Amino acid sequence: MKMDFDQAHKRLLYRHYGSIFFKNLKLTALVIILPLALMVVICYIAFQNYTSGEINIYGGKSVRAIQSEPDSIFKVCSTQMSFLLSDLDISVFLQTDRGDQMFYNARYIHKLILMQQNTLSYLSNVYIYSARSGQVISNMGITEPKNLYDLEWLDSYQANKDKGFWAEFRVLASYPLLGPQQVISLYKTVDYGQGSSGVIVFNIDYNRFIKCIAALRGEYDAALSIADESGSLVANIWGVPADYLNPANLSVLNAGKTYLQTDRLILYRAPIAGTHWQYVFAVPLDMFSTSVSSLRNMLIGIVIGGMAATVIIAVLISYKIYRPFRNIASVLGKPLDFAETAAFNKNEEGYIISAIKKTIQENATISQELKERIIMLKRAQNLALQMQINPHFLNNTLDAINWTAMRLTGGQNDASVMLGKLASMLRYCLESAETLVPLQQELDNLRTYLDLQMYRYKDKFTVEWDIADETRSVPVMKLLLQPLVENAIYHGIKPMEEQGLISVSSSLQGGCLLICVSDNGVGISPKTLDKLNNNMKFANLKEEQHIGMGNVNQRIRLFFGDEFGLDIIAARGKGTQVTVTLPIQ
Repeated sequence: MKMDFDQAHKRLLYRHYGSIFFKNLKLTALVIILPLALMVVICYIAFQNYTSGEINIYGGKSVRAIQSEPDSIFKVCSTQMSFLLSDLDISVFLQTDRGDQMFYNARYIHKLILMQQNTLSYLSNVYIYSARSGQVISNMGITEPKNLYDLEWLDSYQANKDKGFWAEFRVLASYPLLGPQQVISLYKTVDYGQGSSGVIVFNIDYNRFIKCIAALRGEYDAALSIADESGSLVANIWGVPADYLNPANLSVLNAGKTYLQTDRLILYRAPIAGTHWQYVFAVPLDMFSTSVSSLRNMLIGIVIGGMAATVIIAVLISYKIYRPFRNIASVLGKPLDFAETAAFNKNEEGYIISAIKKTIQENATISQELKERIIMLKRAQNLALQMQINPHFLNNTLDAINWTAMRLTGGQNDASVMLGKLASMLRYCLESAETLVPLQQELDNLRTYLDLQMYRYKDKFTVEWDIADETRSVPVMKLLLQPLVENAIYHGIKPMEEQGLISVSSSLQGGCLLICVSDNGVGISPKTLDKLNNNMKFANLKEEQHIGMGNVNQRIRLFFGDEFGLDIIAARGKGTQVTVTLPIQ
């Protein structure tokens, strides 16, 4: 501790540290004064608004908790309604007129309804009614509405079918043995362009619905009910709604207030998703009195603790402020020396900033040089891979042989045609140093290569082309496809006794160009396929390696990046498929 104070004393003696020291004293004074002033203001505002905040927080949490379960039930039901209405058999059922021949499976629809009832435990039953045929399919089967014990839903549909979707609370008093049954009915009408064609009704068992919400009741929750737009009671969940549910209270809540405080209760409201109903939730006012009385003690503790923390922080800042500068200077290669006043020129900040700027500039220069070197290296590697094919002089030699063959036979023959096509391939490879060419040029070169192979293998294989027009102008690497087709011929088709098939296709997917070369040849064993895939993971090719799929894959990775390349799918006796993935340049 004594040594640290000696260090601070030295900084006072040397003027080049005086600037930081005195700036720190000003900062310390602000750190002490401003937080104290802000703390007093914050405490006053918090004390005034604490009750309102507590009411909002508790009410918001409670209402969201109450909303979550029922809203989830209604949304799930709405989703399942749409699912049923999208079914083809149900669609045909709803559009079949009375007396028309049926082309739907009523038993299948009945099973779908039973599946919904078994899946959604709170679902009492489901009606799917066709206004055209006058028939209804429910969990009891297919019949006419008059044969059901429950007929109120049909009246509701006739009166509200223009709404599209609505909900209502009903009491079913006509079910024998079961007695009165309370349900929440969700209606969704169907329109196929000629007016309403029917309706699907989900009847939710009210008692099961209440059980989902009852588990969310807190110890202070006084009452909860469901009201309609006018404020009339739809269903009481718990408590006594007469104490708070009246038009005057609801009009205030509907006006946009977060909550309403009465003489004994605090009321909240929240809409029910997909319906015209709303929750009205009540908690006793006196539940917040304990929290308000404890606020004063809490604020006093906060003020005292804040003052102590502010003083401690200010002291620590004043005492240790010089250490970051010493560490930064040390990292930058200029150790901190009190006797070396010229090094900082009476402003250590300026020295550090200039050193950092210089370092950043040097790093930027080095980075740019490195990028340029990487680009040059990739180009050199790519050209080296391409030049593995054959020396340039072969092109002239082939032309000479071609003319000799023509002179011997007095005109074109198979040998001269093959030599001409081979010379064309060599010119394609060697006459231009361009790495990227349009896909169409690469396909033309591939067709020339296949023509050569046709002369050799006659009817050994056929070729199918499926080239999307929008891909023909996309730039691809030169000599991309010929090695893949060569592998398909020599390793896939050649060992076969019967005629083979090679397919070449291209398409654009997800911002990438996909080229697929496949054959129906002998395929590749799993062991060989694993070895091939492992070899293609290496970043470099040896010079003595022949041109093949590994070469193509490495060229793609060198030029476009490791995320592009070849994907090989093969199986013994089932052929091989090679997919090339390239970015769209």
